[in-house]
Parts: sequence; C-alpha cells; structure tokens
Amino acid sequence: MAKYINPQELAEIVTNLLTNPSKVGEDMTETAYSQFMTSIAETVCDACGGEVEQLASPDFDSNGKIEWFIGIIKNDSLPDGGGIWAGYEPFADLNPSPEPVV
Repeated sequence: MAKYINPQELAEIVTNLLTNPSKVGEDMTETAYSQFMTSIAETVCDACGGEVEQLASPDFDSNGKIEWFIGIIKNDSLPDGGGIWAGYEPFADLNPSPEPVV
C-alpha cells in the first residue's frame, strides 16, 4: 500500500533533507547532497522560471561559516521582476555571469 504524503509533509521532508539530513537518518555524501539540492532547485526553476547556473556547492556565508549555495540565473521563462527568486539576495541580479575572456 502506498503512503500518501500531503504538501506540508513533503515540504517538511525536503526541509529536513536540506537542513539536517543526518537528523532524519540520511547521511548523504557531499556529492549526494549537492545533487539533491541541485535537483530541488531545478524543479523550482522548471515550475517557476530561472535556471540553475551550476551544481550546489559549499562556500563561506557572510559570517565565515560554511554553507551550501546554488546559483540561479535568468532565462526566458522567468517572470519580470525575478519571480519566486526576487526576494532572495536582493543586491544580486539574475543575469548570467559573463564568460571569462581568455
């Protein structure tokens, strides 16, 4: 018999996996975590616009603590004003990074 999961439960599962996977018994490798976070971001982009720029990866936050980040850039399906992504990192824009000059 299938388990039926409602939206709130699914959101809780995804939140737990993103914020503390070991707390819920999922000890993900760094690679597995990067792929999971990237897949979630791609799913949101598919539904709401935007595009994942690169795989999720750890970096230092503004307080010098290691935190995971993923870059989202603009694409043709992103609404004017940035859509769902507009309220996050307000001083950044969603334009793709320029290609480096070699």
